[in-house]
Amino acid sequence: MPRLRRESSARDKSRTEHDFLQVPNTNKGYSEKPVSARSGTGGWPPVPDLFDVITYFRARGDSFALIASIGFWVGENPKKALTARGLKLWYEGELERRAAAKAAIR
Repeated sequence: MPRLRRESSARDKSRTEHDFLQVPNTNKGYSEKPVSARSGTGGWPPVPDLFDVITYFRARGDSFALIASIGFWVGENPKKALTARGLKLWYEGELERRAAAKAAIR
């Protein structure tokens, strides 16, 4: 069955203009540079630490296999995502390292 063609009204047009975020072109001599989450000059929203993200998911009761399916990686190569076992080993090692650092401060 063919669709009926509806004329677009001013109301429809104004509605669609509000549905999209329009960003002005500011490319005149400006180059974007990646900002580290730890640099203090980062944008919003701040990027959480991988340890905090894993802790959040573990507190929800998610398994390491489910968390690893999101695709986390450590280091510079995002093509080498951590497996569930690798994520668990990294998390437990980081947990021990943080506990030792906290004990050394006291």
